[in-house]
Amino acid sequence: MKALRRTLMMVCVTAAVAIAGCAQWFAIVGSSFNKADTTKAKYELPEKKTVLVFVDDRRVQTDQPLRTLLTEAINEQLTANKVAAKTIAYSRVLDLAGQARGLSGLEPLWTARKVGADIVLYVCVDKFSLHEEGVEIGLLWRGQLGASISVTDVASGQMLWPRDEPDGMAIKPVDTPTVTHTSPNFGEELTAQVANIMADRVAKMFYDHKITPEEEMGSDPQP
Repeated sequence: MKALRRTLMMVCVTAAVAIAGCAQWFAIVGSSFNKADTTKAKYELPEKKTVLVFVDDRRVQTDQPLRTLLTEAINEQLTANKVAAKTIAYSRVLDLAGQARGLSGLEPLWTARKVGADIVLYVCVDKFSLHEEGVEIGLLWRGQLGASISVTDVASGQMLWPRDEPDGMAIKPVDTPTVTHTSPNFGEELTAQVANIMADRVAKMFYDHKITPEEEMGSDPQP
């Protein structure tokens, strides 16, 4: 009888050790998967600083409110993800346009000093299109938006990031699938969509985040 009890105890102990080992193994594996599903920030903005998002779209020609939409979307993303203590509203940039003979006359550091910003997040738009290349305005719509970014300290005028890329860090371009749409006002909707996608990618340069299904697939959503 004692031998039987001793055997049963050994079985129980062995099972308990095995279960604990499995639990530990699953915890390690789960932790690994979680880490694999997370992308680290490329750069952390200085804490407790006011950030001016300065969108420069002078390289592209458009009658769409791209600069407004992109600035406001990036501001919202930076604030929502607690990347910046404070951002400068785009309306304050517009107020300065008269002093600089229009928006095209504004320069990032001059603007930042006028509005009391500590950091400039400079967004240079180098590509923007709402239609297939070579296709005149019509029924076929394809949103494309390309940009590079950099971070500059206002007081010193020194670029903080990226230090090894004088032209800025290129952001993955937005390129939505081609769709057919009959409304001539669809351009406004598509502009807002590509601006929001680009804003999300810009903001994610500055905080750790989970990889989305879209990021894994490497494709942009259909308009």
